[in-house]
Amino acid sequence: MIKRYDHIVAVSENTKKDIIKLFRIPEEKIHVIHSGIGLEFQVITDESYLKKIQAKYNLPDKFIFYLGTIEPRKNIQGVI
Repeated sequence: MIKRYDHIVAVSENTKKDIIKLFRIPEEKIHVIHSGIGLEFQVITDESYLKKIQAKYNLPDKFIFYLGTIEPRKNIQGVI
């Protein structure tokens, strides 16, 4: 059934690769469109607010916050 479609939307390059491999769909039919980001995820520039959050959660001056699964394909070590 999936082969009938003119275009397929994938949420990531990895999903696109999976679709190509599993369903043998031509790459040209698959388009990656990343999910949008809501305003609640905007960069916070208010220094006093940042200091308040830093104190509340006892965070060091420099840290990396990662939210997601720990899998080799996520390349967490490469990010760090």
